[in-house]
Amino acid sequence: MNSKINYAVAICEPLELEHPDSFMDVQIPYPEALPHDVIVKVQAISINPADTRARRRKTKDNQTTVLGWDVAGTIVEIGSKVSEKFKIGDTVYYAGDISRSGGNCTYHAIDSRLIAHVPQSISIEDAAALPLVSLTAWEALFERLSVQISTNHIDLLLEDDENQPRSLLVIGGAGGVGSMAIQLAKLVPQLTVISTASRQETSDWCKKLGADHIIDHTQDITTQLAQLGYSEVDYVLICNSPDSYFDQLSNMTRPFGKICSIVPFSHPQDFNLLMKKSLSFHWELMFTRSSFQTPDMAKQSEILGHIAKLINQNIIISPRFTSLHPINAKTIKQAHLLIESNKTIGKIVVVNDKAN
Repeated sequence: MNSKINYAVAICEPLELEHPDSFMDVQIPYPEALPHDVIVKVQAISINPADTRARRRKTKDNQTTVLGWDVAGTIVEIGSKVSEKFKIGDTVYYAGDISRSGGNCTYHAIDSRLIAHVPQSISIEDAAALPLVSLTAWEALFERLSVQISTNHIDLLLEDDENQPRSLLVIGGAGGVGSMAIQLAKLVPQLTVISTASRQETSDWCKKLGADHIIDHTQDITTQLAQLGYSEVDYVLICNSPDSYFDQLSNMTRPFGKICSIVPFSHPQDFNLLMKKSLSFHWELMFTRSSFQTPDMAKQSEILGHIAKLINQNIIISPRFTSLHPINAKTIKQAHLLIESNKTIGKIVVVNDKAN
């Protein structure tokens, strides 16, 4: 039995976030490495809306639940079937697998097919902000919306490669996924990126990341697009509150256009509204590959490798905006409160202050 102590921040009961015991500092068993696993000593984590949704789904099951699906840390143990490209002592980052225990702990087991070496040009906390939102944005743009990647994976091309101007609307551009989607989309030639933001500070953030135009998602989007000279856009990426915008989608999207949402609807919607223009609607959940152990789940390791190259070449930046210390129940609760305020910009990272 491993003698290392594994501290964790856990949910023990389905309590309201304001309750003093909504998160607890606990000790959990040191993880066992399955054949494809590595054990990572966690140095930094990031909090996502996915964490808050998982917290709200907690039931009274007498089970301790550890959240956390953004990790950067050092490999301390390797399973029998792990690729030779990963070694003990390597610093890696990953978003992980929502069907397994999360990374808000000291030692975390993760399938090595989901991890990649951290970008060498940035801090560990900047690296921890990247995985989930980078994978989500990449898969949404280049797999769901079919904006294609050229053979060198750095120069990005439109699907028909005809140099035809296209337009992408990112609804909720100042959040974590929006922050990465704007940057990745700006690498596509002839693609105009329009982002929504409702405050001056979020608008400034989206402009910093490269958005060509900013509009206010609290106002009529179709009208604002028309004022910019876009009666319709080719692609729509919905990063928050899809119920609020669904009725406008058929008006704002060109015939045969593509729409992708990364968050679920709260209420049933009439998808017949999309039929007249033959619009296609796509879901993006970056946990699909890991949850279903799809044959191509290692693609996520490849994507994170591409992200690291783009970071190291100063082509894109980390979306980290806020850093908190250390990784404990009090700090994780603070991060969840910030997320649920719906006023966060970029990503919130929580960093371990000391070795355990």
